[in-house]
Amino acid sequence: MVSMSKRMFWPLFRSSWERSFTVTNITSAFAKPGIFPFAPGNVLTVINPKAITPKKNTAGLLSTPMTCRAVRRAERAYKADPTANKLQKIFHALERLSAQHSIDEHEKRGLAKALKLEKKKRQRGKRLNLLGEEDVGPQFFSPSRVRAAREFQCAKDAAEKQQKIDKAAKKAEAAVLRAQREAERKEKALQRSQQKQAALAEKERKRAEREAQKAQKEAEKAAEAARKAALRNSKQQKAVPMGKRVREEEEEVTPGKRRKTLPAEATGSRQERATGNLTTKSKPQATKKASKTCNSPINIVEGDTGGASASQGEKRGSRGRPLRAPQRFKI
Repeated sequence: MVSMSKRMFWPLFRSSWERSFTVTNITSAFAKPGIFPFAPGNVLTVINPKAITPKKNTAGLLSTPMTCRAVRRAERAYKADPTANKLQKIFHALERLSAQHSIDEHEKRGLAKALKLEKKKRQRGKRLNLLGEEDVGPQFFSPSRVRAAREFQCAKDAAEKQQKIDKAAKKAEAAVLRAQREAERKEKALQRSQQKQAALAEKERKRAEREAQKAQKEAEKAAEAARKAALRNSKQQKAVPMGKRVREEEEEVTPGKRRKTLPAEATGSRQERATGNLTTKSKPQATKKASKTCNSPINIVEGDTGGASASQGEKRGSRGRPLRAPQRFKI
């Protein structure tokens, strides 16, 4: 499997020589064929042919199982009908399989060793340079050259040792620098994370402020709308009686409409209510509205008109109501 070379032949030959060339093996080699001591019968008895014995009839015998399926089949057959012949076949198969396994293991070890030898064989040797000089011819070493070779070797070993020390120092510096860079990277990552958290917190705060301002504005708008609605309702409530009065006065003052007469009791009660309302609500605003709505000229007089009963010469409206002016006005 591996080509033989001089380098491989010598170790193999030496071990074989030491084991085989002994006194016992040499004397046995001469005595076995009858050379010394002389005994020709040792060879003649071996050369004479032996009697041939007839073969046994193996038709009815079982074959030795050599595969996994055959071994399982033999096991089932033995369990069904345990006989000595089947048991012997099983033991024989076990012995053969064990031997085959041993042979396989030996071949495997030999192949592994052959691969190692092939790798070793392909390695090329290096030329010796004990003095560090370029010399292709034969070298003769005197005591001075031996001393120089030793010094050169010591210097070479020292240089190699120093080189190893420098490499280790460089590795240590690189490890320290790598650790520093890793620490800086972690510190930068932590700072970026903190900045990101701060930015998120600031964004959340601004969003909360915007929402609060928006809610405050909405609340102010709602309050303003409620105030305006309340003011509008109050103005409407206050403006309804005056509007009715103004409409009644306009109806009374407007010419060309038919006037209705009412009984004295109704006219008296309505006159009292009208005079009561007019006297209680005698304000400048009412006077201005009345002056704007009335078509007839109005004379402002001092003093109170007085009197709850209606006189015979007073004017009446279309519904028979007496036309009454406010306290400080008289038509």
